[in-house]
Formats: sequence, structure tokens, C-alpha cells
Amino acid sequence: LENLIYNVSINNKWLEDRGIDTDSVSIGNLEWGEYAEHDCCSHPADVLIAADVVYTVECIPDLVATVSKFLSSGSSTNAKVALFATTYRNRSTFALFERELEKKRIMCDYKSQDEMPYVFPCYFNQPRSDVRICTMTLSE
Repeated sequence: LENLIYNVSINNKWLEDRGIDTDSVSIGNLEWGEYAEHDCCSHPADVLIAADVVYTVECIPDLVATVSKFLSSGSSTNAKVALFATTYRNRSTFALFERELEKKRIMCDYKSQDEMPYVFPCYFNQPRSDVRICTMTLSE
């Protein structure tokens, strides 16, 4: 979490320049499965961001249950979204991940780094062709 806190702090000026209240950005630890079992999110959020979390089949059930609970806690006027930066390592692991998302009526839209708009300087400094961005929403 320390690295994430640092990354947010160095991007505060970028947020402020675009009229985004930096107090609206919060960082916290979220244990897959724990959130799915309890309503333990002390700060309601609109966006769930995660990186490199689809790597083993053992984590998939808790991961998908957590994403499902997060997305379904929104309202029709305030729909939530989950954004995952994923590295495609193992085809069978991703197939299981996608099947479990589908069972929970979660739509997943993948974009390659080349398809993403330039936002933060990280794309310039560390290009990664193996990273895909997955935007997840509940299907209607």
C-alpha cells in the first residue's frame, strides 16, 4: 500500500488540474472474500482498481465474489465499475476467471495498453505489451 499511496500523492497535481477533488481518492487494503462475506468497506467507492490479481485458480472464487458484491452495491444512478490491469499468463486461469464473471452477470471488456488513452506518465516510462486493462460492469 505504501507504493500506491506514493503514486496517488505524486499525481495529486494532475487530478487538481482536471478539477478532481483529491480528497475523493482513497486507498485501502481489500482482502478478496472478506469484502464478499461482510460489508466491511468503510469508505463507499465508485471504482475498484486492482493490478496483477488474476494469477492462480485458488483466488478466483473469492476475487469474483468480491467484484460481484462491489458492483452490485451501486445504484442505477451511480453504477460502479471495476478496473483490473492484468497480465495474461495462463490461458486456463483466465478462462476460469471469465467463466466465473459470466456466472455472476459481470461483463468484462479488455483493452490493450495501445488502446488506452494516455493519462499518467507510466505508459511512457514502462511500456508493457503483455498488460491488458479489464473494465468490469454488471450486465443489465
